[in-house]
Amino acid sequence: GDPTVMSTEDITAVGRITIQSGELGMQNAWLEMGRQDGGGVVKLDFTKCSDSVSIFPGRVICVKGRNTDGSIFHVSNVIPPRNYNILSKETKQPSNMKIAISGMPLSDNQDPESFAPLETILEAVFDADCDYLFLFGPILDANNERVRLGALKKQPIEAYKHVFSRLALLTANSKCTVYLVLTVDDLLVDPVYPMAGLLDDTMLKFVPDRVNVLVDLPKPVIELSNNVKILISPVDILLHLSRTEKSTSGVVSTPKESSRLARLFDLFKEQDSHYPIYPPVYPCIDYSQDMQLGEFDLLITRSVLKSAIIQSKLTNSVLLNPGTTLPMFVTVQVTNDNKINVF
Repeated sequence: GDPTVMSTEDITAVGRITIQSGELGMQNAWLEMGRQDGGGVVKLDFTKCSDSVSIFPGRVICVKGRNTDGSIFHVSNVIPPRNYNILSKETKQPSNMKIAISGMPLSDNQDPESFAPLETILEAVFDADCDYLFLFGPILDANNERVRLGALKKQPIEAYKHVFSRLALLTANSKCTVYLVLTVDDLLVDPVYPMAGLLDDTMLKFVPDRVNVLVDLPKPVIELSNNVKILISPVDILLHLSRTEKSTSGVVSTPKESSRLARLFDLFKEQDSHYPIYPPVYPCIDYSQDMQLGEFDLLITRSVLKSAIIQSKLTNSVLLNPGTTLPMFVTVQVTNDNKINVF
């Protein structure tokens, strides 16, 4: 139905959460209809909504209620999406994989050309006999004062070549395969999302075997040898959602949330978009790319929020956030019935 039209009967409507002015809140939220539905905008009232509600700018939402005076749509229920299964449907091989994920800085903040933190990470990964290492950049942080002022002793590409050589030493002396996630803060990376590109493609000739630099991917999803699909999010989407999300528990009591991170993870999956916030908090979003998430089993993102492993009860998918201080070591188990456990 059209929520902008006065009605004495309940209708359901689908649209995008937006604001007309001020800051988004439960008392200041509007529903913007799609062009195929007329493109109208109406203010929402959640006062008598029976369900828990989480909103952020850009969230696509289905609401039930009525517009009794033609100016405000009074929401009675929020209708959850019908298709919530984003898990990979491929048959997976039963296995146990040891995975290391590091979101901590690779270089020293005072001396961006010193990679002592990287050496600590690689030593720990080698000692743990990991199958995979997911390593987040930046290699040279464009926001670092010395990098920004150009006060480097060597050409920037030398720092990248050094990191590649250290990763080559790890892969040559272990079974570990490395996925290096260059981020939008990397000096030699084009800062676009969902997946950045290199400013200098000649750099790739220095990348050793079994080291995969995740740039210029049509979709930032990789498939491991046992058909487990991993979605990589180089931008701190959890932080951006936490800063923009507003929520209410609703009139009817509902089960307590396991954590706010779990709720944000569910919102991210439900919206089926690499960056569902609109207008974006991060400005360099390449909307010409296919922003749909597609199927994945694990989401790996580096966030300044609390380090966490969250297994969704709704879809069996798993969020892995290593945080920014210490590497995370996990075992990913694929069971005989195609389920994934992380511990």
